[in-house]
Amino acid sequence: MANTDGLECIISKVDYDAIIKICEEWESLTNLTLEYETYRKMFVANVNNYCAITTSGKLKQKGAFEVNKWINKDHSKRVVPIAVQEYVQNGTPVEVTIRNHDKVEDFFVFVRCKKTSMLCHELDGEDSPLQRINRLIVSKSGVPMYKRFTDGRKIGVYVGNLLSDFNLITDEKLEDVEINYDYYIKEANKLIQSVESFNDLF
Repeated sequence: MANTDGLECIISKVDYDAIIKICEEWESLTNLTLEYETYRKMFVANVNNYCAITTSGKLKQKGAFEVNKWINKDHSKRVVPIAVQEYVQNGTPVEVTIRNHDKVEDFFVFVRCKKTSMLCHELDGEDSPLQRINRLIVSKSGVPMYKRFTDGRKIGVYVGNLLSDFNLITDEKLEDVEINYDYYIKEANKLIQSVESFNDLF
């Protein structure tokens, strides 16, 4: 794969020295310095979404595979990349990691509404609105939720799943919530199945 300032490729060990020589010639011509990395394993969905382990054991993650994201990014379902990372590094089935994960906050999903909509669930046949920025968990004890727009449209969120409101976290909510582990396991397996795996490249 390649992007603006770098590329990854599979090469034969016997060609390594020749390729390094070509790179050095390029550096001499351009007065630029290249950086090199060799990988033991790569899980690549595309150039913006991948997980890789270098031959020295360093882990690189980007996009959907990132565990610790910048604050401005969507931190929904953090348990999913955590489980995928454990699978990539140690071969642990995602089901084992997710079912044994004890940090409730890593199961949070976030739904943000613009001024033209509000997140709602139905109560006594009427819209029961939450707020514009919401913290939820996909659970077995929740309710279907949807965005209600000012023009009357109604669009489901996390369609086919029940959601529990965690905008206000209380001990009672933490005790009563029944996390739908199957949903998170499915999402983790979906991410793994979306990639091409290159093992033991060097």
